[in-house]
Amino acid sequence: MTRRGVRKADTLRHALARHLMTVAPGENLAPVRALAERFHASVGATQIELASLASEGAVELDSRPGRGAVLLGRNVARLYEATDQGPLLIALSLPSTERINGLATAIRASLAAAGVEAYLSFIRGSRPRIAALAQGRCHVAVMSRLAADALIGRQFEILLTLPPATFVREHRVFSSTNARGRAVRRVAIDRSSYDFERLTTLEFGEDVEYVPLNYLRAVREIEAGRIDAAILDVEDAMMRYPPDMPSRPLSDQTLRVLAGSNTSAAFVGRAGDIAIAEVIRSCVDAAALVRVQEDVIAGRRPPEY
Repeated sequence: MTRRGVRKADTLRHALARHLMTVAPGENLAPVRALAERFHASVGATQIELASLASEGAVELDSRPGRGAVLLGRNVARLYEATDQGPLLIALSLPSTERINGLATAIRASLAAAGVEAYLSFIRGSRPRIAALAQGRCHVAVMSRLAADALIGRQFEILLTLPPATFVREHRVFSSTNARGRAVRRVAIDRSSYDFERLTTLEFGEDVEYVPLNYLRAVREIEAGRIDAAILDVEDAMMRYPPDMPSRPLSDQTLRVLAGSNTSAAFVGRAGDIAIAEVIRSCVDAAALVRVQEDVIAGRRPPEY
C-alpha cells in the first residue's frame, strides 16, 4: 500500500473511532455506505477498518444481514487509542495540598484502571491552565467550578463536576497581627487565579487598595507589613502560616454567592472534542475519585501520580 493509502486508512480509522465513541451500546450503526460517504472513503475500506476495530476489542458488533450493525459493546480506552490523539494530558493546580495530591492520585488511578494512558501536569492559576488547554498543551484542565463557569465561554465545556471540598477545603482571610482592631486598607490580589481574584473582590468590594501579588508571596508580604490581608487556601503547604497570624472565614454574604463553587473541582475540555469528553465521562467516576482522594488526605493511601 502506498504512503498515501496508509495515510487515508489511518485517517479513516481515527474518524471511525471518534464516531464510535458517540454511539451507545445497543444502538444501530449507520449503514456502511453512509459511513463511507461521511468519511470520504470507499465502502470496502470502511468495512475493513470496522472489522479491524472489532478484532482489536475496541468494539463488539452484531452485523446481521438485512438489519445492519448493532453496537453491542465498546472499550472506550481502546477506541480513544485508535483516535491517535496521544496520551491524555491533564493540567491541575500545584500539588501543594493533600487535597490536590489526592485528586491527582484518584485521576491517575481511575484512568489507569480503565486502560487509558494519562499524564498530569501542574500549573499555577486557572487562567494559565485554561490557556494551556486553548493552546493544545493539555486535553483537560482541572479547576474550581467557580473558575470553570467564568472562563469556559464557547470554546470550552465542563465535562465533570465533583462535590464541594474536592478542590479546596476552605478559603479564609489572613491578616497582619498589626491589623487587629483597625481597618484593612491594602489587600493582595492574584489575577492569574480567577478564584483568588473573584473571592477577593467579593469579600472586600471597592473600599480597599488592591495590590497585585503572586499568592505564594502573600504570607511574607503580610509579615513585612506591605499588605494588610489576603485570601488564601487554608491547606496550602507553601504558605507556612505563622501560628499567631489571624484569620477569619469568608463573610456569609460571600459564601452565599459562592454556594460551594470555589471548593468543587471541575474538569474542562475543548468544546466538540468528542473523544476526550467520552473518556472523562465514561472512565472517570466521581464517587470513586472522592473515595481515593479522602484516603490520601486521611493518610490511608500514599499519593501516587
